[in-house]
This record gives sequence, C-alpha cells and structure tokens, in this order.
Amino acid sequence: MVKEPEREPEGLKFFLSHANSYEGLALFKELWNKDKVREPEWAAHSFVGTIKKNETNPKGGFQETPPGIDQFVSMERTKEFRE
Repeated sequence: MVKEPEREPEGLKFFLSHANSYEGLALFKELWNKDKVREPEWAAHSFVGTIKKNETNPKGGFQETPPGIDQFVSMERTKEFRE
C-alpha cells in the first residue's frame, strides 16, 4: 500500500513595510516560496505591504514592487502627526 505524502504546512502571512525598498525586495526574495511548494494555494506564503513613494531604482525611476504581493496598505502621515 502506497502512503500519500503528508500535507505541507500552511503558508505564513508577512507584512513588508516599504516593499519596494532594497530591504523590502531582499526580504520578499528570501521569503517567496510559491515556486518551491507542491500546493501553492495552500502552502505558499502571502504578503501585504506598504510602498515607499520616493524610492528610486538605479536608473533614477520609481522602484516598482515585486509581483506576488497580494495587497498594499496606504500609509500616509496625517497633518496631526506632523505637528
């Protein structure tokens, strides 16, 4: 009798602040596992993040976020915060 392999553990949920910064991109690259699991719908990690609006790439343009981040949360400092 052939035993079915155990199910992989459920994917984790990560929040990446400034997902398009160098640090955010490096973390995303290390944590991305969708191409390494048998059941991506179940075992792949999911990501939510914020965007750093003034982040530039080496060519001087806006640094895009990596495809694969499920949702972005807008993070704005309010007028009350700045006073």
